[in-house]
Order: sequence, then structure tokens, then C-alpha cells
Amino acid sequence: MLQGNEKQFNSYRLRLARSCRNITKKDLSKLVNVSSLTLTRLEKGNNEPKKETVQLLVKALNFPEAFFFEGIEEDQDKEDLNIKDLSFRSKATIPRKDRNAAYSVRGLAYIVDEWLQNNFNLPDVRVPDLSCDYDPVSASERLRYDWGLGNYPLPNLMKLLESQGVRIFAFSQDTDAIDAFSCWNNGLPYIFVNINKNAERIRFNLCHELGHLVLHRHIHVDGQDRITVDIEKEAHLFASNFLMPEEDIRSCIPNGVVINYLIKAKQRWKVSVAALAYRIRQLGLLSEWHYRNIVIEMQVRNYRKREPNPVKREYSLLWEKIFTMLWQDKITKEQIAKRLNIPYHDFNNLTFGLLDIQNAMIKENGSNIISHVNFR
Repeated sequence: MLQGNEKQFNSYRLRLARSCRNITKKDLSKLVNVSSLTLTRLEKGNNEPKKETVQLLVKALNFPEAFFFEGIEEDQDKEDLNIKDLSFRSKATIPRKDRNAAYSVRGLAYIVDEWLQNNFNLPDVRVPDLSCDYDPVSASERLRYDWGLGNYPLPNLMKLLESQGVRIFAFSQDTDAIDAFSCWNNGLPYIFVNINKNAERIRFNLCHELGHLVLHRHIHVDGQDRITVDIEKEAHLFASNFLMPEEDIRSCIPNGVVINYLIKAKQRWKVSVAALAYRIRQLGLLSEWHYRNIVIEMQVRNYRKREPNPVKREYSLLWEKIFTMLWQDKITKEQIAKRLNIPYHDFNNLTFGLLDIQNAMIKENGSNIISHVNFR
């Protein structure tokens, strides 16, 4: 029982920290000298831990003690660590350790994003719910119309999504099982992208997750799975149409092209050769015979692992702007992590790979994507 001004232990953050370190309840209970039942009660909020137990948790999980005693009210309305709240751009089977990594990245991102909302004026969310009256193709066309994009190529997709209120965080774990994942929380759209992929794949993954956000916002209701269609195929079709509009493709790509033509043409839409070939076959500009020959040639040239004529990598202008502003006030990423009571390594991983390190933090940036309010 709490006495005086003692702070309440945050059971949600214990579950989050354990997920971050990918430690089982059984293993953690041994590290902190409590029974598995006691640890379960601590994670459910039924018990308050002893002081010595808290110190052992801090040591075992490598989180500051203050992390476990903050955010009680804020965390009450957060989505818990539940796989059904996430939409993955991934292989069908995801190892448990990678799922746990996804849970933890999301949980820490919510804490960081709450700090962002309190200290910066961020772009309004303009990501509509198109799940009822639109199929993937019409949804991509509607969103392009709403965002005033016409049928033109998208030169900087990450900047576009951030300007429409999408929160983008890095998923920096070295895994092939997860390309990206997305979710909604308190009316805010989040995309977590694996930055260990090439630039073309990252762009497509961002669009794939955008498809989930606009088409599949309500596939999970009250913990019940409402999936009635192949949502991965829908998100894939949405991404193809959003990145490579039919009108623009038909105006630029002739019938029966060969692979060397596609290697040059891909720069217009900043996609992979494979994605472009698939798209023009989908639109009937390639016969099945020509398409199969291109696929075989890609395999011979090993283009699946080594993308030809690579496009320039995109970076987050929002995060660059934030860190530049803070740097001007002599505030470092280490100080931010300390104020949030998040280990610096975990905080840095959320933005690592989203920033152009050579240009970020120390240069003036004229972008007006956000405005500074205060720093607490």
C-alpha cells in the first residue's frame, strides 16, 4: 500500500520494459528474485513491488527507476501490448522476438510522441477513413485528390506523410521478418519502418502501411478480429496505385519494354525494378511472357538483393527540424532521453536512420512543417 507522497508503480511500463528487452516472465522473475506469480501480479497492477525488487528490475531491464513511476494517467488510455492492434508489412510468420520488438518500439514511440505533442505544433492529421466505400484503387485515387497530388510522381514520400500528420518512427532491429508496421492510437496514425532496407523498399513499405491506415482502421474492434479480406493484398494494391498512378504510367511506359528500359524509368517513381515491372504487367503493358522473362533476368542479375540504379534515400524533415531547433537551444538527444526517462539507446533507435546525420541537428532548416512551442 502506498504511503505519503510515494508514487504508484506503473505496471504497463513494466510490461513494456520487459518487452523491450525480450525477456520472458520466467527469466525476469529469476533475475529479480520473485515468483512468476508475483511478477504476473506486478504486471497486472495487483501488487506494489518492494524497493529492493524495483532496484533489481532497474538493473535487469536497464531502465531508469523513474520510468516505472511515471505516466500512470497517460498510459491508461494507451493501447496495450496486443498484436491485433498492429498491421504488419511482413512475412506471414513473424518470430516472437520480432513481435516483441514491435510491441516495445510502439510503446516507447507513444511516450516520445506525447512529449512531441506537448512541445511542438505538429501537422494536423489528414488521413481519412476510406474503409467503407472504397476499394484499394479508388482509395488511392481519393487520397491523391484530397492531398492535391494529381497523377504526378511523389519526390519525397516521407516528407509528404509527415506533413499530413503521420507519425513515422524507425524500427531498427536487424530482421527480415518485418518490413514495417502501422497502427492508430487516440486518433493518430503511426508507421514504423524498418530502416535496414533499401530506399526503394522503404518507400513502398511506407505506402503499404498508408494503405492499412486508410483502408483497415477498424478491422479490429474490442479485441475481436474483423478481418474478412486479404488485407495484405489490398495494402499492396493501394501502394502500387498510390506510388505509380495508372495515367502517369501509361503516358510514360510503352508496350513490351525490356529490363534495361525499366532500370532507367524507375527513377521517375523511385521504386524498384521489380515493383515497376509488376505494375506495368498489372496494367496490361507487359504480356505474361515478357513479364516472366524480366523476372528471370532480374534473378540472373541478382537484383532482388542488389537493386540497380538505386534511388536517393529519403530522410525525415520533421525530425531534422525538431533536433535542429533543440540543438540551437543547446539541448541534445541525450538530454531528451533523460527527461523522458528512456535509455538513450532506445530513444535513439526510434529516429536512427530517419535522419541525414551529416545535415541534421547543426544546420538551419527553412522547412515550415512544424513550429516550436516550448521545451519542458
